Amino acid sequence: MKTLKTVCLLVLAAVLASPLSAAVGYLKDGTQIVGTVVDATANDVVVHTTAGTRRIPTSKIARIDYAATGAAPAAPPPAPVGAAPAPSQSQWQRLQQSGFENSRQQVSAGLGFVAPLNGTDITSTDSGGGTASGANGGVGPLFDLQYLYFTHPRVAFGGSFDYFHRGGADRDGPFSSVSSTQLTELTTSGDSVVFQGVARYTFTDSGNVRPYVRGGLGFHHTWEKVDARPFSGFAWSDTGTDERRRVIDGSSTGLAGSAAVGLDFNYWGPESLGLELGWMGLSGATYGTTDFGSSLGLGSVSGPIHVFTFLARFSWGL
Repeated sequence: MKTLKTVCLLVLAAVLASPLSAAVGYLKDGTQIVGTVVDATANDVVVHTTAGTRRIPTSKIARIDYAATGAAPAAPPPAPVGAAPAPSQSQWQRLQQSGFENSRQQVSAGLGFVAPLNGTDITSTDSGGGTASGANGGVGPLFDLQYLYFTHPRVAFGGSFDYFHRGGADRDGPFSSVSSTQLTELTTSGDSVVFQGVARYTFTDSGNVRPYVRGGLGFHHTWEKVDARPFSGFAWSDTGTDERRRVIDGSSTGLAGSAAVGLDFNYWGPESLGLELGWMGLSGATYGTTDFGSSLGLGSVSGPIHVFTFLARFSWGL
């Protein structure tokens, strides 16, 4: 005990012998105190801050950093004999000092694309009809906005808004005995807006590359459009032409879910760039026909929508 007190007093004497120094004090509970050390003893340190003068027991101090003035940092106060070692910096301190996701709140904007993973059925209600299955649209753009609140450096909850467009994709259609027309090259496309509550888990809170998984659950509103034209050698009975015509045009609201894996990259500051691969599923719905589609004996288009998603996401703290 006598030796420890001697070491402590020597360190304190060296500090007091130098001019007053600006310093950052790191307490064992994770608190940081910025100010000027004006006095120090074996039992406590007096720091003058912008909020007033504070006397801090040495037993609560993890370390004091004098780097702001170029002076060598003071050695941390010795722990009492038999006491447990001082804890390391908190996870939030490490996160903030790394310059990566240094805020508990984060917003991001993403841009990418979707690719449909399943088809839907288009039915014909007339006596000579049937069901035709095929692609539920083609590759199209995806736009994403997301807000996250970090309850822990690795765990966050929030919400997201997504909009995506499925480009046109051709498919065969059912035969219509009403107009004696084989509908072919049915072109399916559509748009969806999706609102979800999201949860994210990041596998590490250190380093410049951080993998994560994300899941979401919410609802969607989707617009479905199908254009048709007659098979080669056939024509529309009312005009004798074979141009494309809108046969299905409807919208529906339902449940939505998503899952994704991604990587965040940070080499320049609190902002980060991420790449994300995922899946999004929209609940099954039925989309009605136009008047012209009904005149052909078409019933509806129905089924869920599953898409593969890929996007680049730029994030920054609030």
